[in-house]
Amino acid sequence: MRVVDPLTCQVEAPVDLQDLHVGVLRISLANVMVTHGRSLTAHGKGEWLSVGARDIHGLSGRDGTIRFHILGHDLAALRDGQLTAEEALTRIDAARF
Repeated sequence: MRVVDPLTCQVEAPVDLQDLHVGVLRISLANVMVTHGRSLTAHGKGEWLSVGARDIHGLSGRDGTIRFHILGHDLAALRDGQLTAEEALTRIDAARF
């Protein structure tokens, strides 16, 4: 394991902590939706599983609200084995607003 001294290391590109946080949140919520969404009984045409998250502290000038949704029939296909979890993850729509 490499130990880095934060006072002497040089970073090639600055890391945007807000973007990093949003990326981790997206991955986590998408995995929860796929893992637990397949057990829901409402998988009709035109139905959605939606999840929203909001950063109550927020950063100045940044909106901290994210919405994710996946079609109910995609979850039904996942439950019935017609869609893999990896394929279902690609069908989740995410938007920041």
